[in-house]
Amino acid sequence: MRILLALLLLLCTACSRIEIAKRWGDTFLWWQVNDLVEYSSAVKAEARKQTDQMYATIQAKGFPAWAEQMEAFKAKVEAKSLKQEDVSNSMQELRKQFEQLGKDLQPNVLALIDLMGEKEFQNLIRNYRKKIEKEQSEAEDVKSQREAVEERYVSAIEFFVGSLIGPQEKLIKDFMTNEPYPYQLQLKNKRRYLEMIEATKGDKEKLKSLAKDFSVINSSLEAAEFHSARAAYVEKMDQLTFKVLEQMTEKQRKHLSAKLGEVAKVLRDGKVPL
Repeated sequence: MRILLALLLLLCTACSRIEIAKRWGDTFLWWQVNDLVEYSSAVKAEARKQTDQMYATIQAKGFPAWAEQMEAFKAKVEAKSLKQEDVSNSMQELRKQFEQLGKDLQPNVLALIDLMGEKEFQNLIRNYRKKIEKEQSEAEDVKSQREAVEERYVSAIEFFVGSLIGPQEKLIKDFMTNEPYPYQLQLKNKRRYLEMIEATKGDKEKLKSLAKDFSVINSSLEAAEFHSARAAYVEKMDQLTFKVLEQMTEKQRKHLSAKLGEVAKVLRDGKVPL
């Protein structure tokens, strides 16, 4: 899901440079996968073929669904009838769509596992552990971590509504100060995933079984403590988003409507700026 979210974020930030950015979607996805596994030259072409197919599936199934959702949200904005439940339902639907894509991409994930040898398995363990260690180091600097989250959120919001006004900035600042993301629990959960992967000892059938479980019942594989903490944070984040939108100026409302339409059109046309 994290890769899919990153793809959508790239979409949202690249609409103004479609011809350049649209060529990079498949490459971005390949980098995300190969950065962890580092496939050997003997199987790299076939592995890249699988990630290209994954990207094609996202284009065919994910983008139309996202476009439809943005158009529905745009209608609410233009009717000036936006409510808290509209924001919550929209975000919830987006998360469901990501979960469905996880299932749709499962055959390619299993094929990528089949292409792994002992070296690739050890690469996966080593690189995933390094990522966790890097994130642990970053999470220890609470202030910088909070500022990074705030910067990403503000960037996403301003893409859609334009420059924020004082009351909106205060809402966001207060939220980021008082509602920190549960990073330590997330890292603990990632270490749990790493242990699950290590426990397979590189056995492909066990790895594929784990991948199937992860794509279908992701939440049940999460540690209960992290699952609850993240769900609570997501709910509060949805509430924050509504409060920010509730204070939109007319200029911001028009900007939001235009951007939603712009992104939806790009998705509909298949000219995806990734």
